Amino acid sequence: PDLRSLVVEGIKPKLEALGRQNRPELCPLIGLAHGDLNAANIMIDALDAVWLIDFATSVDLPLFTDMCKFEMACFFEYATIPITPKLLLDFATTNSENWASLNVGDWIRVDQFVAETFLRRLSKLEVCTLQNLSQSQLSAIIDEVASERPPHKQREVVRALKARLTTSEANTGAAFTYCAAISKALLHGESVFESLSVKVPIPKETGAAGCASLRFFMELTASIRRFMSREMESCFRDFASTGADWEPCDASSLQMWLPILRETFRIPGYRDIAPQHKVWSIYHCSIVAQLVLSIVDKMTDTPNLRELRIMSDLRRDMKQRAAVQSRVEPRDNPLEQDLFSEADSHWIRAHRDLLPSGQHDGAVRMIHSACTVYRDQPGIFAPVYQIFVQQPRGSRNSGERTFADLSFGPPRMDGVCTIALVEGQDGRRISGSSPIDEKDVIGTISQDPSHQSKHAISLKSRLLFVNNAALRKAVAGISSG
Repeated sequence: PDLRSLVVEGIKPKLEALGRQNRPELCPLIGLAHGDLNAANIMIDALDAVWLIDFATSVDLPLFTDMCKFEMACFFEYATIPITPKLLLDFATTNSENWASLNVGDWIRVDQFVAETFLRRLSKLEVCTLQNLSQSQLSAIIDEVASERPPHKQREVVRALKARLTTSEANTGAAFTYCAAISKALLHGESVFESLSVKVPIPKETGAAGCASLRFFMELTASIRRFMSREMESCFRDFASTGADWEPCDASSLQMWLPILRETFRIPGYRDIAPQHKVWSIYHCSIVAQLVLSIVDKMTDTPNLRELRIMSDLRRDMKQRAAVQSRVEPRDNPLEQDLFSEADSHWIRAHRDLLPSGQHDGAVRMIHSACTVYRDQPGIFAPVYQIFVQQPRGSRNSGERTFADLSFGPPRMDGVCTIALVEGQDGRRISGSSPIDEKDVIGTISQDPSHQSKHAISLKSRLLFVNNAALRKAVAGISSG
């Protein structure tokens, strides 16, 4: 597609015309934005605390600016689209004089000397040999090239090249197909909550292994959008509580599509972005450009913007979300007690020897992705090893709460997590006086027929959602200590 014609000649004049109207309906909510949110500005210290740095470009911007910039960085800078050696050589050409100007080292995340040495080695192969290269032959070439580097840098070179190159055309094809699926999943809708709702596509075709990196970042992006959906709901509710009314631009997905359009439009001009990512960015940009053009045309043709469907959609969504929140408000939440501590959140590290070597860092993420209860929920999670259990009515200690330690051989586990609220298989309530919503139930408790004094606990989740109240208690405890 001719992006310059579409964006510069088609969209830009229409946006400028809308901007000259200076209407309040076109002024979105703004807030302090980081301005350059990317992996280089996110630091994690020895205690796993997350720090944001480099606020030099922080100014008041529309609320989705940082989210969209980080989303584009994830897909077009950090994600890996594996390509075959032949395709790499097609992109770089066999003319070695072009390699330096093309900056091919940045394409495959190695220094320029290694990249040119590798391309020179590939150029010496016959075309048929290059096309039919086996994975073992490719690995041998990579090892040979890496051996020319200092010993402490060889492993880094091998990992970078093997992560980005494959001899399987099926892996490359599946990755490009998945890129298209990601673009279609992320770029849809005209109302903000509709666009923030994302379903992660599952690669099913042969070569799905080539989609592993893309799927990781897709799941990350979906989680961030769920988080933003909740944050926007809270923001809209707080704004309405001041007596002000929502504006059409607040309800419109245009506040997401414009920053994405800006970022993807720039990517083809960056020298350090690999060609396969540039191809995808052009496709991504063309889709979002059409969305922007469609929304801008509707705003231009509608005299009263409050009559747009997105306004009724926003009011309906906020009403439905308020109703859901009132039904699932947690009751007798153990996190409001003094249950959470720094030791709980770092249990997995303290007992890393119980896990396979090198896997303790990803344990929480793996448990989260497998949990049927919390896998679609954004936020911070930690493994659960201690819960409160309330004794069933009619028992000797009816209503009494006991502390259950799950850190040493947990009982029957179905997934992950919290205080037991129902008894046995019939689901009878054992605590509280008001009806229990199904979403409130995080586990079950039943008496063991062979041991009348013991209870069997079945948990839906093995994760603890670390909410703001819990974090405040933890920080206060650490500070006072």
